[in-house]
Amino acid sequence: MGEKAATSEMISGLLSALEDKDSNVKSSACKALREMGEKAAKSEVISGLLSVLNDAYSDVRSSACETLCAMGEKAGTSEVISALLSALKDDDFNVRNSSCKALRVMGEKAASSEVMSRLIDALTDENSYVRSSACGALCAMGKKATSSEMMSGLLDVLKHKKPYVKISACKALGAMGEKAASSEVIRRLLGLLKHKNSDVRSSACEALCAMDKKAASRKVISGLLGALIHENSHVRSSVCDVLRGMGEKPVSSEVIRRLLSALKYGNYRIRINACDALRVMGEKAIISEVISELLSALKDEDSNVRSNACKALRVMSEKAVTSEVISRLLSALKDEDSNVRSSACKALREMGEKAVTREAISSFLIALKDDDSNVRRSVCEVLCAMSEKVATDEVIRALLGALTDENFYVRIGACDALAAMGEKAALSEVISGLISRVRDEDSYVRSSACDALSAMGEKAALSEVSSELISGLISVLKDEKPYVRSSACEALSAIGEKAASDEVIGGLLTVLKDNDSYVRSSACDALSAMGEKAALDEVISQLLHRLKDEKLYVKISACDVLGGMGEKAATREVVSGLLGAFKDKNFNLRSSAYGALCELAENGASNEVISGLLGALKDENFNIRNSACKALCELGEKAASSEVINGLLSALVHVWAATVANTRHHFDGFLTLLSMMVVFQKKEIVYGEDIVNFKRSFDTMSISTHRLLKVYMDTANSMWLPAVVVAFLVTENAVTVVGNTLRVYEEQVVVEIPFTNDSLVDKLHKAFDKQSITIDDEVRKCCNLL
Repeated sequence: MGEKAATSEMISGLLSALEDKDSNVKSSACKALREMGEKAAKSEVISGLLSVLNDAYSDVRSSACETLCAMGEKAGTSEVISALLSALKDDDFNVRNSSCKALRVMGEKAASSEVMSRLIDALTDENSYVRSSACGALCAMGKKATSSEMMSGLLDVLKHKKPYVKISACKALGAMGEKAASSEVIRRLLGLLKHKNSDVRSSACEALCAMDKKAASRKVISGLLGALIHENSHVRSSVCDVLRGMGEKPVSSEVIRRLLSALKYGNYRIRINACDALRVMGEKAIISEVISELLSALKDEDSNVRSNACKALRVMSEKAVTSEVISRLLSALKDEDSNVRSSACKALREMGEKAVTREAISSFLIALKDDDSNVRRSVCEVLCAMSEKVATDEVIRALLGALTDENFYVRIGACDALAAMGEKAALSEVISGLISRVRDEDSYVRSSACDALSAMGEKAALSEVSSELISGLISVLKDEKPYVRSSACEALSAIGEKAASDEVIGGLLTVLKDNDSYVRSSACDALSAMGEKAALDEVISQLLHRLKDEKLYVKISACDVLGGMGEKAATREVVSGLLGAFKDKNFNLRSSAYGALCELAENGASNEVISGLLGALKDENFNIRNSACKALCELGEKAASSEVINGLLSALVHVWAATVANTRHHFDGFLTLLSMMVVFQKKEIVYGEDIVNFKRSFDTMSISTHRLLKVYMDTANSMWLPAVVVAFLVTENAVTVVGNTLRVYEEQVVVEIPFTNDSLVDKLHKAFDKQSITIDDEVRKCCNLL
């Protein structure tokens, strides 16, 4: 029953069983606790296991060690480690072996000098399994376990006749990394490269690679280069394998020279690995001699060598592109071995536009009829990578034929290539071929066909088969695979308003309720592309449900759709739903909801939108209030009614009260509201009863002129200036400059505000001067009327 059985009642029963007189019962109790793993790693359980570690029966002691091992690091207390050290001296090898394994899972927690000393002793244990497990424990402790005694012990273990013991020692040395890279260790590991057991050779290779993780050790490279001329072909092959594992690090002229020499060895395995080593070294190995030898290797008698030569040239990509390289790779497209032909295709794909020649296109067309499906697939991938550069009528017709290939990978590749060619491939016969593939027996082909139609966009809808196209995509909306349904939505989205029929919208409305979230999101995107044509009541209703979707990206997509639907979506319910999204913690969702509201307001500025925004000005949630202010600000003069301005003034007072707490977001909210006042001051309506309400805010001490001025000075933000000037005007308060202090004269108090930034005071002067000129102009107008 494992972890599911780890209830307190069950654990209590098993603890009692650990005290049973029968050794089989105790052993079985240990095994049951072991199956519960870390969930059973409680102090009382560990105590019970420690008690049976001294049991008279070795099976019980061994089972207790195995259970502690299953509990992992959670059981790694000092008492447990001490007990396991004692178990390393047990008479029974199973107990010693299990103790080593338990110390291994405790890793660096157990990496004390005493533990390592005992494990070094265990390296000479009479039992090979114990020696192997001791190596495993040292491996888990990594570089912390490195010492001269440890190295000496592991070197002795490398001489053991059992392959699995040698492998464990190699892994321990590899875990120690560069610290283990002594000349003797490297010599021993190089010696293991000629071992008859392939796993031993592989472990030695991995250990040598691990010693070179951070820097290419000269000792390692020197030893490997010496072994490249070893008489044993297995050793030479393994050395190439090590150099390959080291990647770009060991690249030097000497290494490359030796690898080029290896390309001429009689043993084909050495030539294969040499090619592969050059491949991994990549662009750093690009010199003319390397290219020349790899081109020679394209004619090697062994097909694996020829294939690996193609792969090496592929990694060197554009830097290796010469007319000779392209010509040789094109010749390799005719190789008798299909793997070589496929590898040649992939190499040409990586060489990009430079490989696009008439000869190359002609060779690709021939290869598209290859007997091997992997080759045909690789050709499709090449044509996909080269996309519009190879989009000739002949190539497009060939890909059209590949749409009916017997191999589904080839059909997928053909769809992808046509998708990459985009509108250039949007011919009626191609679209007909893709329509037939959206009904393919393979779901990935159906999805790829939809993707290709999506890439062709509106042009696909202008073809002679547009009605058949729309009908085919509608049917795919009911596909059993969610990724196919999603691809169909994306294709309809790319076609846009031209696909906005009642039947299509009905189909999208259905998948808007899909069980798969990606399908729901894709349906939103398709409806968004159809704009106001999709603004039906039932669609809007379902989009409002999607605003509460469990997936964030679906909610964001729903916001985007609603924003683009215009006046039809500017209802009180939609505004309320979008305002509700402002409460979400995610910034992207709040931003999308805000954008949708602004878009609705800008397009329609309907009473419902404005009314909803006014209501939001009183919401307890700051994000909603602030976003509503910003949305009204976007409307500008369209919303400059007495009701809106009074609502803003009311919110102004409310937010100012919160601003006293000096929280940044409240200051931002207040600044937004004041910015609104600046917008509406351009309308004469602001000088009616609304200015009286603004003045009343100061009269009731909701807002003070000196605090407003201080906020301007503290934030150094000029957007506060219009509000500061109007505040002093309506309250008839005054401000003077005395030295480096602003002195504010309010009704019953004088407040001093020190300053250090003269430019802020200069801007304040200019703002008051501008207001004074405005007042003078108004006075002159009145005098003229008199």
